[in-house]
Amino acid sequence: MERDEKDVESVRKGKKRKRRKQEEEANIDPPTRWEVEYHIQKTKNYKGTGVDNIVAELIKHGGEALVDAVHKLIRTVWETEKMPEGWKLGIICSIYKKGDKLERGNSRGITLLSAAYKF
Repeated sequence: MERDEKDVESVRKGKKRKRRKQEEEANIDPPTRWEVEYHIQKTKNYKGTGVDNIVAELIKHGGEALVDAVHKLIRTVWETEKMPEGWKLGIICSIYKKGDKLERGNSRGITLLSAAYKF
């Protein structure tokens, strides 16, 4: 087999793998209410808020009605494959590590995201 034929065959195999992976992903069930509630309760406390200013503790202690609302929102995102615009925004903060605080290399950046995005 010549080099060009091998390249073509490799591309075909790659496309088949990609198609198979897409089919497998299409068969994944949407998150259940139990899964959403579990991940809400597992979210860490005392973390920074995103642009929505909603702390995780507020969602954790919001009760059954809030779990239902978050589950409905996540199902909608799952089915439409489109996230709310607010979830795509983050606040970038510089965190000091060690050494001279005025030197750029002595800090690292973090992004504060919406609490709902983390579920």
